[in-house]
Amino acid sequence: MDYSFQQLLLPGERLLWTGRPTGGLNLRPADWFLIPFSFVWIAFVIFWNVAVWAGGGPMFFRLFGLLFLAVGVYFLLGRFLLDARSRARTRYAVTERRILISKEDGSNLRFLDIRNLPSLELSEQRDGSGTIRFGGVATLQNVITAMWQPWLDATPAFVRIPDVKRVFSLIQKQAAEANGNLR
Repeated sequence: MDYSFQQLLLPGERLLWTGRPTGGLNLRPADWFLIPFSFVWIAFVIFWNVAVWAGGGPMFFRLFGLLFLAVGVYFLLGRFLLDARSRARTRYAVTERRILISKEDGSNLRFLDIRNLPSLELSEQRDGSGTIRFGGVATLQNVITAMWQPWLDATPAFVRIPDVKRVFSLIQKQAAEANGNLR
């Protein structure tokens, strides 16, 4: 088990599972819209910049165009790099009492009481990895989160974990036991 979670445990609490997100490129359904949109955005901004710079436009317009170019590059590439970096620094844990999410160096922690979990949403990939969301997310919020992730972390989740069904079942079992609903 992961030592970094040991110091966060309550008296008598024990770790049942620890894990971390898988690495690599993480495409979301919203990317079917965002990636083509990013290409269109960048094409327009390049056209804008060429016209302003070649035409000797005011410095304000030149800087304005460069700012929008930077935003386009972030939409197309930067958000994927930052998402991969964030996932590399994220750890998850399940105890019989809580869900724990640690980002970065442990300075950003999130705890969810297993007795009061919001609705659980499971999303599984073909390879058995997947995401467990603790609470639903609106469609527009999915798009916004995909654009600005990892800073906009609206819904707690175990993102891209291996063997997601097993972890999902463990969480459901612990929630049922904690609430006295085990048959």
